[in-house]
Amino acid sequence: MQKSADPRKHKMRSYGRYVLELEHLLSENPSENCEAIKKSLDGQAYGALRSLVPLQILRSSGAFFTDHEIAEQLADRAKDEIRKGTPFFDPACGAGNLLLAAAKHLPLGSSLASTLTAWGEIIHGFDLHPEFIEATKLRLILLARQRGNFADCSEATSDVFQNIRCVNALSALTIFPMAPICLMNPPYNCLSAPDDCQWGNGKVSAAAVFIEHVVRNSPPGGRIYALLPEVLRCGSRYKTFRDCIGKKIKVVFEQSLGVFDKWTDIDVFATEIHVLEDACTDKKLPAPPSAETVEDRFHVHVGPLVDFRSPKTGPSRPYVEAVQATPWAKNFTCTASRKFSGTVFQPPFVVIRRTSRPGDKFRAIGTIVRGNKPVAVENHLLVVLPKQDTVKACVELLHVLRQQKTNDFLNTVMRCRHLTVGSVKNIPWSKS
Repeated sequence: MQKSADPRKHKMRSYGRYVLELEHLLSENPSENCEAIKKSLDGQAYGALRSLVPLQILRSSGAFFTDHEIAEQLADRAKDEIRKGTPFFDPACGAGNLLLAAAKHLPLGSSLASTLTAWGEIIHGFDLHPEFIEATKLRLILLARQRGNFADCSEATSDVFQNIRCVNALSALTIFPMAPICLMNPPYNCLSAPDDCQWGNGKVSAAAVFIEHVVRNSPPGGRIYALLPEVLRCGSRYKTFRDCIGKKIKVVFEQSLGVFDKWTDIDVFATEIHVLEDACTDKKLPAPPSAETVEDRFHVHVGPLVDFRSPKTGPSRPYVEAVQATPWAKNFTCTASRKFSGTVFQPPFVVIRRTSRPGDKFRAIGTIVRGNKPVAVENHLLVVLPKQDTVKACVELLHVLRQQKTNDFLNTVMRCRHLTVGSVKNIPWSKS
Protein backbone atom coordinates (compact mmCIF):
# COMPACT_ATOMS: atom_id res chain seq x y z
CA MET A 1 0.00 0.00 0.00
CA GLN A 2 1.05 3.52 -0.45
CA LYS A 3 1.33 5.79 2.53
CA SER A 4 2.91 8.96 3.72
CA ALA A 5 6.54 9.89 3.91
CA ASP A 6 5.52 13.25 5.38
CA PRO A 7 6.62 13.58 9.03
CA ARG A 8 3.70 15.85 9.95
CA LYS A 9 1.19 13.98 12.06
CA HIS A 10 -2.57 13.96 12.58
CA LYS A 11 -3.33 14.37 8.86
CA MET A 12 -5.36 11.17 9.06
CA ARG A 13 -7.14 11.91 12.36
CA SER A 14 -10.55 11.64 10.70
CA TYR A 15 -9.67 8.01 9.83
CA GLY A 16 -10.12 7.34 13.54
CA ARG A 17 -13.84 7.04 12.87
CA TYR A 18 -13.18 3.91 10.85
CA VAL A 19 -10.98 2.56 13.65
CA LEU A 20 -13.97 2.92 15.98
CA GLU A 21 -16.08 0.89 13.54
CA LEU A 22 -13.48 -1.89 13.64
CA GLU A 23 -13.48 -1.85 17.44
CA HIS A 24 -17.28 -2.12 17.39
CA LEU A 25 -17.07 -5.14 15.07
CA LEU A 26 -14.77 -6.90 17.52
CA SER A 27 -17.25 -6.42 20.34
CA GLU A 28 -20.10 -8.04 18.42
CA ASN A 29 -21.03 -11.67 17.78
CA PRO A 30 -19.05 -12.72 14.69
CA SER A 31 -21.77 -15.10 13.49
CA GLU A 32 -24.18 -12.18 13.23
CA ASN A 33 -21.80 -9.88 11.38
CA CYS A 34 -20.11 -12.15 8.82
CA GLU A 35 -20.71 -9.77 5.92
CA ALA A 36 -19.47 -6.70 7.81
CA ILE A 37 -16.31 -8.54 8.88
CA LYS A 38 -15.69 -9.75 5.33
CA LYS A 39 -15.89 -6.18 4.03
CA SER A 40 -13.50 -4.94 6.71
CA LEU A 41 -10.91 -7.47 5.52
CA ASP A 42 -11.23 -6.60 1.83
CA GLY A 43 -11.62 -3.18 0.21
CA GLN A 44 -13.50 -1.35 2.95
CA ALA A 45 -10.39 0.10 4.60
CA TYR A 46 -9.51 2.03 1.43
CA GLY A 47 -13.11 3.04 0.83
CA ALA A 48 -13.22 4.51 4.33
CA LEU A 49 -9.97 6.37 3.69
CA ARG A 50 -11.39 7.88 0.50
CA SER A 51 -14.62 8.97 2.20
CA LEU A 52 -13.05 10.31 5.41
CA VAL A 53 -9.86 12.03 4.22
CA PRO A 54 -9.80 14.75 1.51
CA LEU A 55 -8.17 13.72 -1.75
CA GLN A 56 -5.71 16.61 -1.60
CA ILE A 57 -4.31 15.30 1.70
CA LEU A 58 -4.12 11.76 0.32
CA ARG A 59 -2.17 12.93 -2.71
CA SER A 60 0.25 15.11 -0.76
CA SER A 61 0.86 12.22 1.66
CA GLY A 62 0.91 9.48 -0.95
CA ALA A 63 -1.77 7.66 1.09
CA PHE A 64 -3.38 5.23 -1.36
CA PHE A 65 -3.87 1.65 -0.16
CA THR A 66 -3.05 -1.44 -2.17
CA ASP A 67 -6.00 -3.17 -3.79
CA HIS A 68 -6.65 -6.32 -1.74
CA GLU A 69 -6.55 -8.56 -4.83
CA ILE A 70 -3.13 -7.23 -5.85
CA ALA A 71 -1.97 -7.59 -2.24
CA GLU A 72 -2.99 -11.24 -2.29
CA GLN A 73 -1.17 -11.83 -5.59
CA LEU A 74 2.05 -10.49 -4.08
CA ALA A 75 1.62 -12.45 -0.85
CA ASP A 76 0.91 -15.63 -2.83
CA ARG A 77 4.44 -15.47 -4.23
CA ALA A 78 5.80 -15.77 -0.69
CA LYS A 79 3.17 -18.13 0.71
CA ASP A 80 5.42 -21.21 1.05
CA GLU A 81 7.84 -19.38 3.34
CA ILE A 82 5.04 -17.63 5.23
CA ARG A 83 3.32 -20.96 5.97
CA LYS A 84 6.54 -22.08 7.66
CA GLY A 85 6.30 -19.12 10.03
CA THR A 86 8.99 -16.98 8.36
CA PRO A 87 8.76 -13.38 9.68
CA PHE A 88 7.59 -10.73 7.24
CA PHE A 89 7.59 -6.96 7.19
CA ASP A 90 5.95 -3.92 5.57
CA PRO A 91 7.90 -0.66 6.08
CA ALA A 92 4.90 1.50 5.13
CA CYS A 93 1.94 -0.67 6.03
CA GLY A 94 -1.00 1.76 6.02
CA ALA A 95 -4.12 -0.09 7.16
CA GLY A 96 -2.36 -3.41 6.60
CA ASN A 97 -3.63 -4.77 3.27
CA LEU A 98 -0.32 -6.47 2.45
CA LEU A 99 0.16 -7.75 6.00
CA LEU A 100 -3.37 -9.19 6.01
CA ALA A 101 -2.80 -10.85 2.63
CA ALA A 102 0.32 -12.53 4.03
CA ALA A 103 -1.36 -13.42 7.36
CA LYS A 104 -3.96 -15.44 5.45
CA HIS A 105 -1.19 -18.01 4.96
CA LEU A 106 -0.09 -18.14 8.60
CA PRO A 107 -0.88 -21.23 10.70
CA LEU A 108 -3.59 -20.97 13.39
CA GLY A 109 -3.27 -21.81 17.07
CA SER A 110 -5.74 -23.67 19.25
CA SER A 111 -7.33 -20.42 20.38
CA LEU A 112 -7.57 -16.80 19.28
CA ALA A 113 -5.16 -15.73 22.04
CA SER A 114 -2.50 -18.28 21.09
CA THR A 115 -2.91 -17.45 17.40
CA LEU A 116 -2.45 -13.72 18.00
CA THR A 117 0.56 -14.31 20.23
CA ALA A 118 2.26 -16.38 17.52
CA TRP A 119 1.35 -13.89 14.80
CA GLY A 120 2.68 -11.04 16.90
CA GLU A 121 6.16 -12.57 16.76
CA ILE A 122 6.07 -12.93 12.97
CA ILE A 123 4.35 -9.78 11.65
CA HIS A 124 6.26 -6.49 11.54
CA GLY A 125 5.08 -3.17 10.16
CA PHE A 126 5.76 0.59 10.25
CA ASP A 127 3.69 3.62 9.32
CA LEU A 128 3.69 7.31 10.23
CA HIS A 129 0.00 7.51 11.08
CA PRO A 130 -1.25 6.03 14.39
CA GLU A 131 -4.75 5.62 12.96
CA PHE A 132 -3.39 3.30 10.26
CA ILE A 133 -1.36 1.31 12.77
CA GLU A 134 -4.39 0.72 15.01
CA ALA A 135 -6.56 -0.21 12.01
CA THR A 136 -3.92 -2.77 10.93
CA LYS A 137 -3.87 -4.42 14.36
CA LEU A 138 -7.67 -4.58 14.65
CA ARG A 139 -8.04 -6.00 11.15
CA LEU A 140 -5.46 -8.70 11.94
CA ILE A 141 -7.50 -9.69 15.00
CA LEU A 142 -10.66 -9.84 12.88
CA LEU A 143 -8.83 -11.97 10.30
CA ALA A 144 -7.58 -14.42 12.92
CA ARG A 145 -11.04 -14.68 14.45
CA GLN A 146 -12.65 -15.25 11.06
CA ARG A 147 -10.11 -17.84 9.89
CA GLY A 148 -10.21 -19.85 13.13
CA ASN A 149 -13.95 -19.37 13.69
CA PHE A 150 -13.05 -18.41 17.26
CA ALA A 151 -16.04 -17.38 19.36
CA ASP A 152 -14.26 -16.27 22.54
CA CYS A 153 -12.66 -12.84 21.99
CA SER A 154 -12.30 -11.87 25.63
CA GLU A 155 -8.51 -12.25 25.53
CA ALA A 156 -8.03 -10.63 22.13
CA THR A 157 -5.90 -7.50 22.36
CA SER A 158 -3.92 -5.49 19.86
CA ASP A 159 -1.09 -5.26 22.41
CA VAL A 160 0.28 -8.55 21.05
CA PHE A 161 1.35 -6.72 17.89
CA GLN A 162 4.28 -4.88 19.44
CA ASN A 163 6.19 -5.15 16.16
CA ILE A 164 3.61 -3.04 14.30
CA ARG A 165 4.60 0.46 15.26
CA CYS A 166 4.08 4.13 14.44
CA VAL A 167 7.58 4.79 13.08
CA ASN A 168 9.20 6.51 10.10
CA ALA A 169 10.88 3.60 8.30
CA LEU A 170 13.37 5.99 6.68
CA SER A 171 14.63 7.37 9.97
CA ALA A 172 18.28 6.70 10.73
CA LEU A 173 17.19 5.69 14.24
CA THR A 174 14.78 3.03 13.03
CA ILE A 175 15.85 -0.52 13.80
CA PHE A 176 14.82 -2.68 10.87
CA PRO A 177 13.56 -6.17 11.70
CA MET A 178 15.71 -8.91 10.24
CA ALA A 179 12.67 -10.27 8.45
CA PRO A 180 13.59 -12.34 5.37
CA ILE A 181 10.35 -11.31 3.62
CA CYS A 182 9.35 -7.72 2.86
CA LEU A 183 6.01 -6.81 1.29
CA MET A 184 5.72 -3.19 0.33
CA ASN A 185 3.90 -0.54 -1.67
CA PRO A 186 5.83 2.62 -0.81
CA PRO A 187 4.54 6.16 -1.31
CA TYR A 188 4.73 7.54 -4.83
CA ASN A 189 4.96 11.22 -3.91
CA CYS A 190 8.24 13.14 -3.96
CA LEU A 191 10.61 13.92 -1.12
CA SER A 192 14.08 15.42 -0.77
CA ALA A 193 16.85 12.99 -1.64
CA PRO A 194 18.73 11.77 1.46
CA ASP A 195 22.14 13.30 2.10
CA ASP A 196 23.87 10.02 1.24
CA CYS A 197 21.86 9.43 -1.94
CA GLN A 198 24.22 8.35 -4.73
CA TRP A 199 21.74 8.36 -7.60
CA GLY A 200 19.82 11.63 -7.36
CA ASN A 201 19.40 15.02 -5.74
CA GLY A 202 16.64 17.51 -5.09
CA LYS A 203 13.12 16.07 -5.18
CA VAL A 204 13.01 12.37 -6.00
CA SER A 205 10.46 9.58 -5.90
CA ALA A 206 9.77 8.40 -2.36
CA ALA A 207 9.32 4.90 -3.80
CA ALA A 208 12.94 4.88 -5.00
CA VAL A 209 14.18 6.03 -1.59
CA PHE A 210 12.08 3.37 0.16
CA ILE A 211 13.17 0.47 -2.03
CA GLU A 212 16.86 1.41 -1.75
CA HIS A 213 16.52 1.76 2.05
CA VAL A 214 14.84 -1.64 2.33
CA VAL A 215 17.46 -3.33 0.13
CA ARG A 216 20.24 -1.78 2.22
CA ASN A 217 18.69 -3.01 5.48
CA SER A 218 17.45 -6.43 4.37
CA PRO A 219 19.33 -9.58 5.39
CA PRO A 220 21.40 -11.28 2.67
CA GLY A 221 19.11 -13.47 0.62
CA GLY A 222 16.04 -11.48 1.68
CA ARG A 223 13.07 -11.32 -0.65
CA ILE A 224 11.09 -8.20 -1.48
CA TYR A 225 7.59 -8.32 -2.99
CA ALA A 226 6.68 -4.81 -4.07
CA LEU A 227 4.28 -2.64 -6.02
CA LEU A 228 6.29 0.20 -7.60
CA PRO A 229 5.78 3.05 -10.09
CA GLU A 230 6.85 2.25 -13.64
CA VAL A 231 9.05 5.35 -13.77
CA LEU A 232 11.60 3.54 -11.56
CA ARG A 233 12.29 0.90 -14.22
CA CYS A 234 11.65 3.04 -17.31
CA GLY A 235 12.30 6.71 -16.57
CA SER A 236 15.57 8.15 -17.85
CA ARG A 237 15.98 10.16 -14.64
CA TYR A 238 16.18 6.91 -12.66
CA LYS A 239 18.81 5.17 -14.78
CA THR A 240 21.49 5.89 -12.17
CA PHE A 241 19.13 4.56 -9.50
CA ARG A 242 18.70 1.33 -11.47
CA ASP A 243 22.46 1.04 -11.93
CA CYS A 244 23.09 1.52 -8.21
CA ILE A 245 20.44 -0.84 -6.92
CA GLY A 246 21.03 -3.39 -9.68
CA LYS A 247 24.38 -4.31 -8.14
CA LYS A 248 22.65 -5.45 -4.96
CA ILE A 249 19.59 -7.33 -6.20
CA LYS A 250 18.31 -9.93 -8.62
CA VAL A 251 14.89 -9.30 -10.17
CA VAL A 252 13.08 -12.61 -10.63
CA PHE A 253 9.60 -11.37 -11.53
CA GLU A 254 7.98 -8.26 -13.02
CA GLN A 255 4.42 -7.66 -14.19
CA SER A 256 2.92 -4.40 -15.44
CA LEU A 257 -0.43 -3.62 -13.81
CA GLY A 258 -1.41 -0.36 -15.52
CA VAL A 259 -2.82 2.64 -13.65
CA PHE A 260 -2.80 2.29 -9.83
CA ASP A 261 -6.42 3.44 -9.51
CA LYS A 262 -8.75 6.19 -10.74
CA TRP A 263 -7.47 8.62 -8.10
CA THR A 264 -3.79 7.82 -8.57
CA ASP A 265 -2.94 8.27 -12.25
CA ILE A 266 0.39 6.46 -12.03
CA ASP A 267 1.33 3.29 -13.91
CA VAL A 268 2.69 0.60 -11.59
CA PHE A 269 4.21 -2.86 -11.75
CA ALA A 270 4.54 -5.79 -9.36
CA THR A 271 7.96 -7.28 -8.76
CA GLU A 272 9.82 -9.90 -6.75
CA ILE A 273 13.39 -8.94 -5.82
CA HIS A 274 16.04 -11.07 -4.15
CA VAL A 275 18.77 -9.31 -2.18
CA LEU A 276 22.11 -10.76 -3.22
CA GLU A 277 24.20 -12.68 -0.71
CA ASP A 278 27.29 -10.77 -1.82
CA ALA A 279 26.56 -7.74 -3.96
CA CYS A 280 30.25 -7.13 -4.66
CA THR A 281 30.62 -10.41 -6.51
CA ASP A 282 27.45 -10.07 -8.57
CA LYS A 283 28.16 -11.03 -12.17
CA LYS A 284 26.64 -8.98 -14.94
CA LEU A 285 24.35 -10.72 -17.36
CA PRO A 286 25.87 -11.33 -20.78
CA ALA A 287 25.12 -8.64 -23.33
CA PRO A 288 22.32 -9.49 -25.78
CA PRO A 289 23.24 -10.29 -29.37
CA SER A 290 23.96 -7.13 -31.35
CA ALA A 291 21.03 -5.84 -33.39
CA GLU A 292 20.51 -2.62 -35.28
CA THR A 293 18.48 0.05 -33.52
CA VAL A 294 17.25 3.57 -34.29
CA GLU A 295 20.42 4.94 -32.68
CA ASP A 296 22.52 3.36 -35.43
CA ARG A 297 20.81 5.55 -38.05
CA PHE A 298 19.66 8.65 -36.16
CA HIS A 299 20.62 11.16 -33.49
CA VAL A 300 17.87 11.66 -30.88
CA HIS A 301 17.33 14.84 -28.83
CA VAL A 302 14.64 16.41 -26.66
CA GLY A 303 13.12 19.55 -28.13
CA PRO A 304 14.83 22.41 -26.24
CA LEU A 305 12.15 25.12 -26.48
CA VAL A 306 9.80 25.58 -23.51
CA ASP A 307 7.41 28.22 -24.81
CA PHE A 308 6.40 29.83 -21.50
CA ARG A 309 10.00 29.82 -20.21
CA SER A 310 12.34 30.30 -23.20
CA PRO A 311 13.03 34.03 -23.80
CA LYS A 312 11.70 35.44 -27.07
CA THR A 313 15.07 36.77 -28.15
CA GLY A 314 17.34 36.09 -31.11
CA PRO A 315 16.36 35.45 -34.73
CA SER A 316 12.83 34.54 -35.75
CA ARG A 317 12.61 30.78 -36.30
CA PRO A 318 10.07 28.38 -37.78
CA TYR A 319 8.57 26.67 -34.75
CA VAL A 320 6.89 23.27 -34.33
CA GLU A 321 4.70 22.26 -31.36
CA ALA A 322 3.24 18.85 -30.59
CA VAL A 323 -0.32 20.09 -31.23
CA GLN A 324 0.68 21.31 -34.69
CA ALA A 325 2.64 18.33 -35.96
CA THR A 326 0.27 16.26 -38.11
CA PRO A 327 0.57 12.56 -37.13
CA TRP A 328 2.47 10.53 -39.73
CA ALA A 329 2.75 13.47 -42.16
CA LYS A 330 5.68 13.06 -44.58
CA ASN A 331 5.85 16.68 -45.70
CA PHE A 332 5.06 18.86 -42.69
CA THR A 333 6.19 22.49 -42.89
CA CYS A 334 6.02 24.92 -39.99
CA THR A 335 3.47 27.72 -40.19
CA ALA A 336 4.27 29.20 -36.76
CA SER A 337 7.39 31.15 -35.86
CA ARG A 338 8.90 32.83 -32.81
CA LYS A 339 12.18 34.36 -31.71
CA PHE A 340 14.56 31.82 -30.20
CA SER A 341 18.29 31.93 -29.51
CA GLY A 342 18.71 28.28 -28.48
CA THR A 343 19.49 25.07 -30.40
CA VAL A 344 17.62 24.62 -33.68
CA PHE A 345 17.54 21.73 -36.18
CA GLN A 346 17.95 21.67 -39.93
CA PRO A 347 15.26 19.66 -41.82
CA PRO A 348 14.62 17.02 -42.82
CA PHE A 349 14.05 15.31 -39.48
CA VAL A 350 11.34 13.43 -37.60
CA VAL A 351 9.58 14.67 -34.48
CA ILE A 352 7.97 12.17 -32.09
CA ARG A 353 5.44 13.07 -29.41
CA ARG A 354 6.91 12.46 -25.97
CA THR A 355 3.52 11.90 -24.33
CA SER A 356 2.81 8.19 -24.76
CA ARG A 357 1.30 5.49 -22.60
CA PRO A 358 0.64 1.75 -22.75
CA GLY A 359 -2.65 1.09 -24.50
CA ASP A 360 -2.17 3.80 -27.15
CA LYS A 361 -2.70 2.53 -30.70
CA PHE A 362 0.77 3.84 -31.58
CA ARG A 363 3.35 4.43 -28.86
CA ALA A 364 5.68 6.55 -31.02
CA ILE A 365 3.80 8.89 -33.38
CA GLY A 366 6.13 10.54 -35.88
CA THR A 367 6.00 13.49 -38.29
CA ILE A 368 8.58 14.40 -40.94
CA VAL A 369 9.48 18.09 -40.79
CA ARG A 370 10.57 19.60 -44.12
CA GLY A 371 11.85 23.04 -45.09
CA ASN A 372 14.95 25.08 -45.85
CA LYS A 373 15.38 26.97 -42.57
CA PRO A 374 16.51 25.70 -39.15
CA VAL A 375 13.52 24.91 -36.93
CA ALA A 376 12.91 25.47 -33.22
CA VAL A 377 11.27 22.43 -31.58
CA GLU A 378 9.02 22.38 -28.52
CA ASN A 379 10.00 20.41 -25.40
CA HIS A 380 7.04 17.98 -25.76
CA LEU A 381 8.64 16.54 -28.90
CA LEU A 382 11.68 14.33 -29.50
CA VAL A 383 13.84 15.32 -32.47
CA VAL A 384 15.19 12.41 -34.52
CA LEU A 385 17.88 13.53 -36.98
CA PRO A 386 18.94 11.14 -39.77
CA LYS A 387 22.68 10.55 -39.93
CA GLN A 388 22.36 10.23 -43.72
CA ASP A 389 20.46 13.55 -43.80
CA THR A 390 17.85 12.34 -46.29
CA VAL A 391 14.07 12.35 -46.50
CA LYS A 392 14.21 8.65 -47.45
CA ALA A 393 15.74 7.80 -44.07
CA CYS A 394 12.94 9.71 -42.33
CA VAL A 395 10.26 7.86 -44.33
CA GLU A 396 11.84 4.53 -43.34
CA LEU A 397 11.76 5.61 -39.69
CA LEU A 398 8.02 6.36 -39.88
CA HIS A 399 7.52 2.86 -41.23
CA VAL A 400 9.42 1.39 -38.27
CA LEU A 401 7.50 3.51 -35.76
CA ARG A 402 4.13 2.27 -37.09
CA GLN A 403 5.05 -1.41 -36.71
CA GLN A 404 3.44 -3.50 -33.97
CA LYS A 405 6.96 -4.66 -33.09
CA THR A 406 7.73 -1.10 -32.01
CA ASN A 407 4.56 -0.88 -29.93
CA ASP A 408 5.39 -4.19 -28.26
CA PHE A 409 8.95 -3.06 -27.53
CA LEU A 410 7.89 0.26 -25.99
CA ASN A 411 5.06 -1.37 -24.03
CA THR A 412 7.70 -3.59 -22.46
CA VAL A 413 10.45 -1.08 -21.70
CA MET A 414 8.57 2.20 -21.28
CA ARG A 415 5.50 1.84 -19.08
CA CYS A 416 5.49 5.44 -17.85
CA ARG A 417 3.82 8.34 -19.64
CA HIS A 418 6.66 9.95 -21.58
CA LEU A 419 9.02 8.50 -24.14
CA THR A 420 12.67 9.09 -23.35
CA VAL A 421 15.66 9.60 -25.61
CA GLY A 422 17.00 6.21 -24.51
CA SER A 423 13.78 4.34 -25.26
CA VAL A 424 13.61 5.74 -28.81
CA LYS A 425 17.31 5.11 -29.47
CA ASN A 426 16.84 1.46 -28.53
CA ILE A 427 13.83 0.77 -30.78
CA PRO A 428 14.84 -2.24 -32.93
CA TRP A 429 15.28 -1.35 -36.60
CA SER A 430 13.20 -3.57 -38.83
CA LYS A 431 11.81 -2.78 -42.27
CA SER A 432 9.82 -6.02 -42.52
